[in-house]
Amino acid sequence: MMKLLLGGSPCTHWSIAQSRHRETRPEGQGWELFRNYLIAKERYCPDFFLYENNKSMVPAIREQITAELGVKPIFINSALVSAQSRQRLYWTNIPGVEQPEDRGLVLRDILESGLPLREKGYILKAN
Repeated sequence: MMKLLLGGSPCTHWSIAQSRHRETRPEGQGWELFRNYLIAKERYCPDFFLYENNKSMVPAIREQITAELGVKPIFINSALVSAQSRQRLYWTNIPGVEQPEDRGLVLRDILESGLPLREKGYILKAN
């Protein structure tokens, strides 16, 4: 049997969209949420793991995650495989994971009805 751990802690605390209480060091509530992933990794000793989070986190947090997981992140924009632009970092020990090919998907490809305002979807930021 092979064990696989997939996850990503909520990115709210590390995102550039968080203007008032953005965490810039590997501590605080965002880091505690990441620690839960580490606890699961330690407890279940998976053969393979994949951790995901937003690209806009500060370098200090990115570097500490890299040190904790022991692998470098891979940058992938979801726009390559979906109808949304979402820049993410993936840390994994799964062999052969690399940039996917652009599938050329746009919003009209996934709509059940209606017309898209844009070809790709973007997040809306609200404070």
